[in-house]
Amino acid sequence: MKLDSQALPRAMAIPAVIAAPDEPATHGARWIRFRLAGQHYAVAIEQVREVLAAPVIESVPGAPAVVMGVINLRGQIVTVLDLPRWLGQPATSAIPHLLVLEHDESWLALAVEAVLDVQRIAPASIKPAPRTTRAVEAALVMGLVSGSDGVLTLLQLEGLFEADMA
Repeated sequence: MKLDSQALPRAMAIPAVIAAPDEPATHGARWIRFRLAGQHYAVAIEQVREVLAAPVIESVPGAPAVVMGVINLRGQIVTVLDLPRWLGQPATSAIPHLLVLEHDESWLALAVEAVLDVQRIAPASIKPAPRTTRAVEAALVMGLVSGSDGVLTLLQLEGLFEADMA
């Protein structure tokens, strides 16, 4: 199921693509940029189901520290992850938005500070992710893009969906 900004009254519309809609696909894939803990990240738009504002997150007793809880999205129970904690940083303090992600019919949500925009990113502009000492980061970070507003970290969601959360 693809992104539907009309699905919920509290769902946010995704900002317009920063490229002409009739641009050929050779100009790059579309990515949703978001801010979290002062850093900019992006996920491929094909994997974003929707963006929610002001979600109610139910805690799950005994869940791993990276799991903030769950939401009920029209009968679908969706696990909400704390991405900074996943990356070994301090826990998320504010969660004004959730990016609901879908991969192979499984859903997860990431708590984010702000959804910034949708951008086309040319494959040639993506630099390899630096080697890290943590396997979880290597599995999650696809690459980096340098821009006028700093470094954008591109995430490959397969790393989230396939990883052990313990």
